[in-house]
Amino acid sequence: MLEDPAQIPLFSVASLWELVIKAGLNRAGFDVQPALLRRALLDAGWQELPLLTNHVTAVADLPLLHRDPFDRLLLAQAKAEAMLLITADQQLA
Repeated sequence: MLEDPAQIPLFSVASLWELVIKAGLNRAGFDVQPALLRRALLDAGWQELPLLTNHVTAVADLPLLHRDPFDRLLLAQAKAEAMLLITADQQLA
């Protein structure tokens, strides 16, 4: 999927927002500098997916199977945009 040149990979602003918050809380594994990660993703050909009102309101349509607000937002965003969400989170998948 990611190897297909016709498919443009996207990253969500919500993911960087989560990094900023968790890095600020000194959470283990979140020592990445979000601005550097963003630049690296853009340089690698990824596009930034902004948060829109319809993404946020789509969270209300999700079942309460997953409680992480960032993961719920990513799923709502993917559903609202009819996109495939690639995740390592088995519960979210």
